Amino acid sequence: MIVLIPNSLRFSFDAGIPGFNLTNLLFILLLLGLALGKRENAPTQHGYMTSPLLALLLVITSGFIVVQLVDPGDFADDATKLKNAAFYPCLYFVYRHSRQDLKATRQLILLTLAVAVAAGVEAIYQWAQFGMGNFSPDNRASGPFGGVLAANRAGIYYALFLPMLLSLFLRSQNHFLWRFAALAGSAILCVGIMATFSRQGYVIAAITVIALLFRKNVLLTIALSAIMVSAISLLPGSVAQRVTETQQSSASGEMGVDDSTASRYHIWTGAMKMVADHPAGVGPNRFRSHIGDYSSYPEMDAHNSFVLALAEYGPLGLGVLVWLFVRLFGLAKQLRHESEPDNTEAKALADGLTFAAMALLLGSMFSSLVLDGSFAGSFWIMCGLVERLAMLQRQATELGTNPPTAHALPADRFPLIAKIRPGYRRGVS
Repeated sequence: MIVLIPNSLRFSFDAGIPGFNLTNLLFILLLLGLALGKRENAPTQHGYMTSPLLALLLVITSGFIVVQLVDPGDFADDATKLKNAAFYPCLYFVYRHSRQDLKATRQLILLTLAVAVAAGVEAIYQWAQFGMGNFSPDNRASGPFGGVLAANRAGIYYALFLPMLLSLFLRSQNHFLWRFAALAGSAILCVGIMATFSRQGYVIAAITVIALLFRKNVLLTIALSAIMVSAISLLPGSVAQRVTETQQSSASGEMGVDDSTASRYHIWTGAMKMVADHPAGVGPNRFRSHIGDYSSYPEMDAHNSFVLALAEYGPLGLGVLVWLFVRLFGLAKQLRHESEPDNTEAKALADGLTFAAMALLLGSMFSSLVLDGSFAGSFWIMCGLVERLAMLQRQATELGTNPPTAHALPADRFPLIAKIRPGYRRGVS
């Protein structure tokens, strides 16, 4: 599942059911495995994200039912959108309740990061194929996420996992190979972001990296920021060209923003008029069909998760979305406070999750990404795994013992054996 979600477009699967894909099938198999498997290592308490995610599922499901009664449309399309919106956040529950032990959970976290780095390598390869010299709207890398229209999504995806890897590099102690791997992965994601020509990705990556460095060391942040500014001239000309396109001059010489940027403000203004006419929301999957009545951009996306939630679900949907982000930051804070002072791994993951949540928040302000499966699915998996790792580490600390290793003597694993047969303590039968 971890490998499949970002690469789902590579696989064709026809189950004869509209909207049912390979990830859905694998999800059902995972649920069956959890239901029929052993109960050992199962969480004993509700997850930190359980309440807001359940509230989110309740809101989008009830919205679907209401819109079918009030403003019915293409039922199959609405049902597919509902399935996708509800399906991917559930990955948090699946991976938090997985039966994996401490070592396997850590390996799954590393696999999630490795998949993100592999996607970055693909974006770099695509950029090299296009040519790195000049920017062209038709030659934007998108990694495994599809065509050029998915480039912004890819850029934000890379920016989402960049702080996770960078935090592991900054926090790891006396593990040269791990630090080198984390640094190399961070560099790959940085170049991958440049390859997408996503200005959103540029801004999000810059903000999260500076914030993460500032948390580590203020002087280090100032020094590296100065180096970054001085190194701008060394970047490919196509990247600088893309950034400068945000501001354009008119025929009269007045400065303004490009059409892509300006359209968002017009869409958001139209969305507020839509909310005024429909205080309870127009219903899920109805924004595109209504925005043309309030702006000159018909059939356009909201390009903002909060605007979309307010327009389609009303104040209740917006409130649940805000609550979701508050709990995300609260989860990272809790993991950081509960970690042992000498547990650099836990602190690194908690810091990384904090700034990954910041990246998701910033990305949601310029794109409707929170419920996008190919994008957010990997993030929900990471949240579930990091929380599970913290739970297992906490249990090990409370027990005051480490799980027995494969090389432990029987008397070490079962103390009563030492009393019955003292020779076992010395490894003598």
